[in-house]
Amino acid sequence: MTEIEAIIVLNMIETHGALPTMAKDKSIEALEKQIPKKPISYDDCEQFVIRCTCGKCTDTRFFHGYCTWCGQKLDWSDEE
Repeated sequence: MTEIEAIIVLNMIETHGALPTMAKDKSIEALEKQIPKKPISYDDCEQFVIRCTCGKCTDTRFFHGYCTWCGQKLDWSDEE
């Protein structure tokens, strides 16, 4: 099952109460961060630093494919 398929299944689950709803929302949020997204830009940050989709600059020297601030998986492919 892919992340997108899991998100679709979670969205079909009806929850009752604040705690189950919050758990479902956090699960979806975590799954969405596993879907790679392109960084916003490279131009306005320092050398070795990119701007993530969350808006913060991430230092690529300590980078393992994810934003060090929000945990978003980043797509480094050159394809659009």
